Amino acid sequence: MRRKTVKLATIVTLACSLLTGCNPPMPPEALAALAEATFTCEPGDIKTSFSSDVADGAPFLAENLTFNCPEMTMTLTEPADAELVASSATTDGPGGNPYAVVPYAVESGVFVITSSTGSSAIFSPSTIQGILDGSITEWSDQRILADNSGVAPLEGQIFLETKSQSEAVEALKIWYKNYTGKDLQHSFDLSSEVSVDDYQNLPEGSIAFMPGGVFTQLANMAMVTPMAASLLVDAKTYPAGAMPDMMSIQTAASQWKVSRTDTTVSVALDFKAKPLPPLGFDDAPAPYQIIYPVNISLFGDDNLLARATARYLLRQDSQGSLTLVAGLPVLVRAESLAFVSVGLPMPETTEPTN
Repeated sequence: MRRKTVKLATIVTLACSLLTGCNPPMPPEALAALAEATFTCEPGDIKTSFSSDVADGAPFLAENLTFNCPEMTMTLTEPADAELVASSATTDGPGGNPYAVVPYAVESGVFVITSSTGSSAIFSPSTIQGILDGSITEWSDQRILADNSGVAPLEGQIFLETKSQSEAVEALKIWYKNYTGKDLQHSFDLSSEVSVDDYQNLPEGSIAFMPGGVFTQLANMAMVTPMAASLLVDAKTYPAGAMPDMMSIQTAASQWKVSRTDTTVSVALDFKAKPLPPLGFDDAPAPYQIIYPVNISLFGDDNLLARATARYLLRQDSQGSLTLVAGLPVLVRAESLAFVSVGLPMPETTEPTN
């Protein structure tokens, strides 16, 4: 059997395939529910690579895939050898152009301070620019005081760590230009990927800008707990700023606008769109808008095994394996599912027999 399905008692009636779509199109929620309730199995082994921000759950995902699709396996390998790469770094992969790229999760860029007392900070766009261009060198600077209700989060000199990941800085530049109309001036030492090792043992009073997944890992192991700064862009509506927590990141991701080419589903923030609360919540917190996607990229020759594996990874219950980054909004996930499902057999649903 090439295809295995889970029997369903209540699910949308399928009158059209994921390839051609419905008329009218299948609602995103229904497409997501279908992915949740079924497995599409293609026999074979696929070489996969997961970047550190989504790697924690990879062994479980591989085991669970084979449990539900006995003839289908995922082998974890290095990016240069992989056919399927899940990563926020656009440079990860074996080289050449992928034939399919879709969002998989939501990563963030976070300003992190080192404080032995657990002090927190709020930064506005102008303050961030001052820190990055060197015009703000002390924690007692008036711009920092203005952002933090007249109180300096720390004392003394600011030590700026300049190493950062390219994709995070690009998201920061987009956020900054939206709120100031200006290009961000910085001297970051850009890297294709960064890790916890790059930010260990920073001195008291340091500021570093890193991916949210790296910050979470650092917070779990650092001798001095790092603290994430909030973003202040609307002091009247959100006087405490936007925190880079999962809810605020998912709220910002609800502002993503999706676009498509023949090979790519991409996302971009529509800052004018109304932020929506995550599923299951009534109120939207302040959206944390320095965000960018973790993508699934498929390399080599287009094949159904790779597409079925990507579809499996985009299942909602697979999102439970994402401990360091946020899950996709349902609308974006549905777009990703439809895109990678091209060519796959349509899942079947059957009523249970009495």
